[in-house]
Amino acid sequence: MRYYCLLFFMLFAGALQAQNSPIKEAMQNYDYEKALILIEAETPSPSLNYQKALALKGLCKYTEAIATLKQIIENEHSHLQALTELAECYKLNGKHNDALKCYEAAQSLNPQNKYFILQQINLLCNSEQFEKAKTLCKQIIMEDSSAINLRTLGICYEGINHPDSALICYQKSLIKAPNDMLSVNRLANLYINFKDYRAAIDLTESYRQIDSTQTTINRQNAMAYCLNKQYEKAINRYISLTNNGDNSYLTCYYLGASYFGSEYFYEAHDYLKKAYEINPKNVNLLYLLGKACYKTSWKKEGMEYINKAIDLTIPKDEDLAKLYKALAESAGLNGLYAKQIEALKKSYQYDPSYKYGLYLIGMTYDRQLHDINNAIKYLEAFLETNPNDRENEATATFDEKTGQVTVTPISYYQAAQRVLEKLKTELFFKNGIKE
Repeated sequence: MRYYCLLFFMLFAGALQAQNSPIKEAMQNYDYEKALILIEAETPSPSLNYQKALALKGLCKYTEAIATLKQIIENEHSHLQALTELAECYKLNGKHNDALKCYEAAQSLNPQNKYFILQQINLLCNSEQFEKAKTLCKQIIMEDSSAINLRTLGICYEGINHPDSALICYQKSLIKAPNDMLSVNRLANLYINFKDYRAAIDLTESYRQIDSTQTTINRQNAMAYCLNKQYEKAINRYISLTNNGDNSYLTCYYLGASYFGSEYFYEAHDYLKKAYEINPKNVNLLYLLGKACYKTSWKKEGMEYINKAIDLTIPKDEDLAKLYKALAESAGLNGLYAKQIEALKKSYQYDPSYKYGLYLIGMTYDRQLHDINNAIKYLEAFLETNPNDRENEATATFDEKTGQVTVTPISYYQAAQRVLEKLKTELFFKNGIKE
């Protein structure tokens, strides 16, 4: 009897496997739409639901895949594969915090699993939570100080604005893996930011011995030569890049700048003009393009480019007024009333429509600095801006239906008038009656 039962179960399992083979075949062939149709025709099971979630994920239907995976996890909390796929779906759907929680849950099920820690670090870096990422990265480096982990720690240090520590991490990474292009890229950027152009040149030249075709490294190499005023070298590198189809903004800009530095002004004009067509709001570019123009045949255009650079360099009056208003508010909150008044005067200078500034100056002179003469001066100036000779006093109206009282407050002009009368009276008695 036991033999027949065993035979029955073996046949049943075989039939079930045969039944599911079309689904497996569809999944293996990435025919996810067919797989979903076949799955819907079957009796639901945890295994089929998992296949369904993978198919939905493959079709970028992340919301539906998430719902399916969450249902699986509700029934089986320790389903590691479902948790991992749920994290991936959240990540692909842009929900990094939810993905992070899934990886944390997965790690709690398997604490020593480096994959889950690495995924957390990557997510934390992507969401710019660099301090947390750094803590996890240091934890994993204690056991595995590979080039990739050292590079990731460098990225964390850059994220928290510790470039010196980042530089050391990238250098250590390259000792372990000299062909790690991403570490070379990061380190070269730091050298350029530190204005150590010679170090950037040496680093990128060393990598070019490994791979002379890598576009990013060739760009950095050329830029370092340009910034180091080795213009002929820079031109050769950039020409090679443009011959390979690189017409990006930075390539055109620095090639133009290199030609300018070598006093090839016509060539400089051509490439700076290309850069200008990509980004017309860069002041340094406009300056170089303007100079290249009036050193060649485009003298009138050169003047126009220089004027555009000036317009971008000098802030607009309304922007300055806004900044001075904010400065005045900040100074007032810090009890720096003389600075508050100075900022209010500047704000009114750049925005004469800001009449309220005169009122604030007058009131600050009165209440905080007790300077009656200046208070009177600015309150009178404020009242001169009043478009109406008379304004209603504060009034109160009673609504019989609602039983509410509505008060119309006095205007700033009325308030200024009352304070001004008080101050003039005080000044009169202070100075006495003149004969």
